[in-house]
Amino acid sequence: MVSLANRSEIDSLAPLFAPPTVPLPGTNVPNFLVPTQTDAVVGAAEGTQPIVLEMGYGELGEGDPDVLGVSQGNDAAASFSGPPELSNGTWFLAPSLRGPFDAPASGSATVGMAARMKAFDRNADSTTGDWWRVLIDANAPNFDPLQLSPGQSGTITVTFAPQGAKNEKVNGVLYVDDFSFRTLAGNEQMAFPYSYKIK
Repeated sequence: MVSLANRSEIDSLAPLFAPPTVPLPGTNVPNFLVPTQTDAVVGAAEGTQPIVLEMGYGELGEGDPDVLGVSQGNDAAASFSGPPELSNGTWFLAPSLRGPFDAPASGSATVGMAARMKAFDRNADSTTGDWWRVLIDANAPNFDPLQLSPGQSGTITVTFAPQGAKNEKVNGVLYVDDFSFRTLAGNEQMAFPYSYKIK
């Protein structure tokens, strides 16, 4: 991940494992991959009946934090924020019908999630691409990770293509992350601050 210093952006996240509209009652809930360097998430749901919304960290089924959102009629929303940084990986949104019930009830809810994170430096590219950027940016370069076994080494080349006003100074941090497709989470291994002036 290559991020710009002191800048943030808010991006929509795509649902995993289930479509954004789910039947209620039901147990198949959408999960969302939250990138590293995220300090806030918000989830929202719109139901066909009055609903409540649960949002939580779902890595390996942990569910901590686990937040019950605020409901108003058929709508509900939940949020959670740091500092400093939230756990990356899968977060879930689990809408459910709100009682009391005097007869069997059913419906559906459509959910969505957004995250506030450090802004990507879109004037930087690497030979591996950036998995976290691929998740939120349709124009992201291809992701081609460097795969190393224990004891192996490799090289990642990063290229900066500055765009902006003459003499503008750009500051950021280049993070070297790993990612597991088994756990759907990553770790930041190294962080390299950088700066340059556009000529």
